[in-house]
Amino acid sequence: MENQDEKEVPRELRTPTTEGGNAISAAWDFYNDFLEKLKLSAPDFNCESVLDPESDFAATFDAAWNDGGTDGDKSVEKLMRYAQGSDEERFITPFIIVMEIIVSYGVQAMKADESGQRELAWTFAADAQYWAGILTAAWSDRAHGVKPAAALAKLRHAENVALKEDALKYWRENIDPALPAARAANVLLRVVPLSHKKLSELISAAKKGGKKSDS
Repeated sequence: MENQDEKEVPRELRTPTTEGGNAISAAWDFYNDFLEKLKLSAPDFNCESVLDPESDFAATFDAAWNDGGTDGDKSVEKLMRYAQGSDEERFITPFIIVMEIIVSYGVQAMKADESGQRELAWTFAADAQYWAGILTAAWSDRAHGVKPAAALAKLRHAENVALKEDALKYWRENIDPALPAARAANVLLRVVPLSHKKLSELISAAKKGGKKSDS
């Protein structure tokens, strides 16, 4: 595969398609390294089941591209469901799910860009890049001895931080600041997948901190 310098696209030439593709390339880098390490650390692993990692990854991309229901948000929900019941032994699943998240968002970015929905495409590209960064960091941590559960906790924490930021951004831009926190949370429930209690606390804290006036 190309190294990172070869994959860089000048900023003025970047599009949702190039950014989505770059994120997918990062997912491929992970997958290739993952299989290499798996072969070394698990002698019983059936290497013949993945004769050509690049073709195998391409099949994952093709499946996402050809599936009209590809949805990165649903893949994120899948990761969160897994996290609630994860254990130290099942270290493979979260990383593979994050890889799927990246491919899904990358495909959505490319398709939206192709259909002329540039603003929507950029949101998907941003999500793909975000999760590519999370995957790269978490996989690197594991290589340096961080336990799988700790790596997964990092993924969960990062997602929670992003959701809180999304909630505050939507609140600042779309909700009357005079609306009580509990009622504002009712509106946000339709936009951000956090609990009503958490959203209410978030808005209350923002009101006390005067964050509504920031823009």
